[in-house]
Amino acid sequence: MKQLSIFLLSLFMLLPLSAQETVSISGMWEYAMSDSATYADEVMLPGSLPISGRKVSFRRSVYVPGTWYKQRVFLYLERPLFATTVYVNGYKIGSDSTLSTPHRFDITKALKLGERNSIVVSGCSEGKVTGITGRMELRTHSEDIHIRRVRLFPLPSQGLVQAQVQLEGSHSDLSFYPLEVLVQREDVDSASLLAIDYEIDSRLMVLNVPVADKVALWDEFNPHRYRIGISAGNDYSETVFGMRELAFSGEQLMFNNRPLYLRGVVEEHSFEGGYLPTDERAWLDIFQKYKDCGLNLVCFRGCCPTEAAFAVADKLGLYLFTDKPQPELDLIADEFGHHPSFLRIIPPLSEIAYSAEVKAKVEQNLCSPDTEGFILKGFDDRVDATQLHQFCSALVPIAHFSKTEFTSADTLMVPVECYNALYGDVQSARVSYYITGDSLQVISGGKLYEGGMPIGKNNQLGSVIVPLNSIKVPQKLTLTIVFGGNKYANRWDFWVYPPKEDLRIVLGDPFGARTQDPNIKSVVLYRLS
Repeated sequence: MKQLSIFLLSLFMLLPLSAQETVSISGMWEYAMSDSATYADEVMLPGSLPISGRKVSFRRSVYVPGTWYKQRVFLYLERPLFATTVYVNGYKIGSDSTLSTPHRFDITKALKLGERNSIVVSGCSEGKVTGITGRMELRTHSEDIHIRRVRLFPLPSQGLVQAQVQLEGSHSDLSFYPLEVLVQREDVDSASLLAIDYEIDSRLMVLNVPVADKVALWDEFNPHRYRIGISAGNDYSETVFGMRELAFSGEQLMFNNRPLYLRGVVEEHSFEGGYLPTDERAWLDIFQKYKDCGLNLVCFRGCCPTEAAFAVADKLGLYLFTDKPQPELDLIADEFGHHPSFLRIIPPLSEIAYSAEVKAKVEQNLCSPDTEGFILKGFDDRVDATQLHQFCSALVPIAHFSKTEFTSADTLMVPVECYNALYGDVQSARVSYYITGDSLQVISGGKLYEGGMPIGKNNQLGSVIVPLNSIKVPQKLTLTIVFGGNKYANRWDFWVYPPKEDLRIVLGDPFGARTQDPNIKSVVLYRLS
């Protein structure tokens, strides 16, 4: 992206030459099963093996340059599928049991510089498959001073982002080194670059960094993003974040000081290899479909999204939630909390099984003042996104039919209301309706409402009132309610029949029945369904 290259060019010009190096250790790894010391087979990592409930060890020989003698070296495993224990040249380095965040190990003291080193990652598989996915790397950082972790806490109302920068290093006086912070809007080509110098007075620096004179907020409608670069000595860190605030007002979830109504789906795809993808391309296809359906929340049950999933959700404007328990959720928040798409908590939502009757259940939820949203389960990936968007989007007209079968002697009377979950009140809206028959001919139509629609539920738009005496033969009709330029529209089918006294329905053989009753001069057969 052009704006990204501008940022990196500016960063390159302003920051000292970095001493960081990254070496991929992806490729063929030997592996051994159970407690066997024999590594008789090989597997391509990142990847997986169909192994469940058994101990497995992966081993690879890696050359470490002799020039790394002034560096701290970390082993980075983006998404292991099991609790790992790492050995380097026979020395036990440590263990990590989380399945939701990357595993990082400082392997500096066990390395032999200028030689090949044996790296072993072992553990017991917990799911249906085992392995390591995502990036697998050796990463160097300056021994004197390096950035261990950066946590970001946006403060949009103050125009600031608080950066908590944890520094480590062997140098006794870290204040000797410069600390510089650079911030730039990521999704604007002409965005200016803000650079600020700080003096290091602690190994945990808490910096309130100005973002811009006018803050561009992140939400599902305007997914504006910023990028922050932090340098300390020859070490640096880059992170993408969004300016947004999440809070509760009573039981109502508030997002950027407006009510947030959630329309969610449980992520239930069966991914190739049996694990969540770590590349953005795979998530883009999935999340774009949800977005096209009008949904704004994706729930992960029993697992945590990968970095790539959060990155795509940030760009599209989707909220992601995982139901992991509290201790693990704290680790997830530390790792992915800078992503504006990450929701640490959501209110209780109604769960709706996806089926042919889903429309009525969703509309009932959107009308209920006691619910803050819904989650679809069993989502069919073959669903027509245009059809689902009619009743799952941020602006939904809802018609309340007391019944769906009428006679031509009836007058159709249908109250209509609006669910408005946009980023604010609609100041001026034109709402129209039209009724079509089987052959799509327009039977009736016109303006239903014109005026404002506050954010929230149960905005009354009036009633559709239409006499049905023009309907001479039984047929299915469709009522369509449209906002403005057809981006938001919803439809309902209903059926109209002539009055019962005008219908003569003969079951069985009509001609035999006619000969038996001399009063019947003609027979008309109607199919009522």
